[in-house]
Amino acid sequence: LKLQFLYLIAPARLPNMFRAAGVVCLLVASTVGVLTPRSRPLPVGNVRPKGWLLRQLVLQSEGLSGHLSMFWPDIQHSSWIGGAADLGLHERVPYWLNGVVPLAALLEAAGVKRVPETDHGDHSHGHRHAYSSAQAKNASVDIALQVDRYIGYILDHQGANGWLGPDDHASDPGQYWGPTNVLQALTMWAEWKDDGTRTTKEWTRAASAVLRHVLLCGKRLPNTGMNSWAQVRWQDLALVVEWLLDNAPQGMEAELTALLTTLRAAGEDWEAFFESPDLTAPNGLTRHNVNLAQGLKTAAVRARFEPGGTGHGNYTWADLSARRMKKLDALNGLPTGMFNGDEYLPTNNSRHPSRGIELCGVVEAMYSYNLMYSVHGNTAFADRAELVAFNALPATWASPRGG
Repeated sequence: LKLQFLYLIAPARLPNMFRAAGVVCLLVASTVGVLTPRSRPLPVGNVRPKGWLLRQLVLQSEGLSGHLSMFWPDIQHSSWIGGAADLGLHERVPYWLNGVVPLAALLEAAGVKRVPETDHGDHSHGHRHAYSSAQAKNASVDIALQVDRYIGYILDHQGANGWLGPDDHASDPGQYWGPTNVLQALTMWAEWKDDGTRTTKEWTRAASAVLRHVLLCGKRLPNTGMNSWAQVRWQDLALVVEWLLDNAPQGMEAELTALLTTLRAAGEDWEAFFESPDLTAPNGLTRHNVNLAQGLKTAAVRARFEPGGTGHGNYTWADLSARRMKKLDALNGLPTGMFNGDEYLPTNNSRHPSRGIELCGVVEAMYSYNLMYSVHGNTAFADRAELVAFNALPATWASPRGG
């Protein structure tokens, strides 16, 4: 079944699949430091979900998305809110917030304030012990309240130097990845809480906090460089910088534009990887399915701050984006619109159906294809995001209602 949408779903990371409400297909005024995309996402919360989409959002809130803060120590007692869990990369709360912020915004837009508890039977896998059976029977989930509590704590405890969250790896080249999803969550929270004037307290607090954090990243990067997850996922931090340039540069246009160049120099060269004959590279993390799904959008990200040329023959940024989608289809493609990547791409590239792909890779690919459409305007990317959303995504949900 082929469906055409006026807007398209833009997903976040696990556990929530929907990042923002949609894409407006019109040109807007140029922004300082970056080129204007062909179309621009609507502010988070500006679309009211109905039907199938609303059912999926409610399903998420009834499941892990709405309950992780109630029983999982890495969320419930995270170092992001003064606890002793979620150590190491400090990435669990950031991932969760990057999903539940748009989830809360979209549910509110649909008029759903609280979601009744449901009995998930054997699918709970024993997690219901985190609260009593009486509480479970009578409780309801308020996603917005959870979001505001976590966001409020994080903003209240921003470091004097501008760092958001635990700052115990100041000299580590990998420190930049952990907070990135919180930064993206804060940009969405700002849009959700804004009244269209960009003067609300929430907008001002979030925009200022994100700016202070990324400027500190710019100061540290020349000394630390990047490695590991931070290096292969640099483009997501660059997107935050582009959001600031588009929406709240706060007089720091030159510094933010320079930071984009610094991030590119320190990050993985995804263009070289995707242009290699069989998708091989010295950095094995590029063949990790989630990293690769995130890397899909680098040409679109770079197109906004490097309009002069790609450095890859006569190919435009839009050409490079289209070529990588076609190459993945040819080497590892699946009928669902995704590619084989059960953790990593097959050692010998293969389209064999005995392999598969994980949820994280699915939602990252959806997000990348939406962004590629937004920047380049090629409807093939929008079609691909839709194909993945209706085919690959439903099969990744483990719930009593399907998946």
